[in-house]
Amino acid sequence: MAADSAWTLTRGNGVKVAVVDSGVDASVQQLSGRVAVGADVTVGNGRGDTDCLGSGTAMAGIIAGDSSVDGSPVGIAPDATILPVRVVRGSGAARPADAANAIEVAVSAGASVVAVGSHVDLGDPAVASSVATALDHDVLLVAGAPTKAVTPPSPAGRSGGGALLFTGGVGAGDQLAEQYVAGAVEVVAPGVDVASLGVGGGRAVSNTGTEFAVAFVAGQAALIRAAQPDLTAAQVKERIRGTADAIGTAPDAKYGSGMINPAASVSVAVDDRNQVASQQQGSTGAALAVILGIALLCGAGVVFGLRLRRRRFAG
Repeated sequence: MAADSAWTLTRGNGVKVAVVDSGVDASVQQLSGRVAVGADVTVGNGRGDTDCLGSGTAMAGIIAGDSSVDGSPVGIAPDATILPVRVVRGSGAARPADAANAIEVAVSAGASVVAVGSHVDLGDPAVASSVATALDHDVLLVAGAPTKAVTPPSPAGRSGGGALLFTGGVGAGDQLAEQYVAGAVEVVAPGVDVASLGVGGGRAVSNTGTEFAVAFVAGQAALIRAAQPDLTAAQVKERIRGTADAIGTAPDAKYGSGMINPAASVSVAVDDRNQVASQQQGSTGAALAVILGIALLCGAGVVFGLRLRRRRFAG
């Protein structure tokens, strides 16, 4: 991802990223000082900063792992704060009520980016309702692209300040981590044989799954939100899509806008290019207006001259 190219501009400082999954092991050295207490919605008032499965910790490492620890994987936004919301304890999918509650907890706790793990089924009516409510706030929800037909939730109210970004995971050779619904993927990120942190720390653990691609995109969103806090969640989403590196012809039915590019998404050069393009378009439009004006004046002069000649001949 070459996220370090963006760190001269931003490291995600001040941005709270919720990880809705299995919790996060806050004792891991590479996550020291980066994990809030969070919540465990499966028991009502529990903490989210412990993890018995490991997927949430791996996601947190991808988002905000400390790059200063030798040999450890590097997080995309190492200065971001992780808000762990445990939605599952054992294997399998989360209970719909817990998943719905977890999303609401993440938003109410002030997370501006929410990374939704694979244990959450967005197709469930209760979960979709919570997502719709979340979209009324300035929150970017990053979730895995669906593997079955699902109707994307819409904002529950009129504000619609939030955004939902469907992500697909890819590996070497651009093979997909899962069989996503055609046309559902909006962007892709690494999701096959991804190295990240394991519970208890130690050596890096290799992981495969869409949730790890979600973590990469959530980390990128944290960089953008820190660098340009005035952007809305919808604008952050469009920046992620607009700066992605196309795979095939973008938008592609399998890869959407393509592979995310964190450095490009926060680069000042992106705005400069857009500004230059706008200025060039404006200059071109002005030049065309001048040319058309001259042409019209010349045409009018020719017509006026012809009319004078006709009058003289008629006289």
